[in-house]
Amino acid sequence: MQIEPSAQWLTYKEAAAHTSHSVGHFRNLVSVGQIPVYGPPRRRRFRRDMLDLWVKDPEAAMRTFHLEREAAKRDSEESCQHRFKVSGNARQGQGE
Repeated sequence: MQIEPSAQWLTYKEAAAHTSHSVGHFRNLVSVGQIPVYGPPRRRRFRRDMLDLWVKDPEAAMRTFHLEREAAKRDSEESCQHRFKVSGNARQGQGE
């Protein structure tokens, strides 16, 4: 069964219902960094697959979450460096 892409991302209320916890409990977990959460404040979302892992093994879920964030950060930094090199090379060619 394929899950709709939008159904993979849950709000606080949906995540709480999915895991049988209260919304307040989820807010507390987020504030102390004990649950994988994505997005900026006021638009936080939970990934269903990460919540399922978190229910089974919270430590494994947090390790996976931190590894994903580190990989995304490295990819972003490499992308910025690549764009800088490309734009720098374009500028060097303009003056010749």
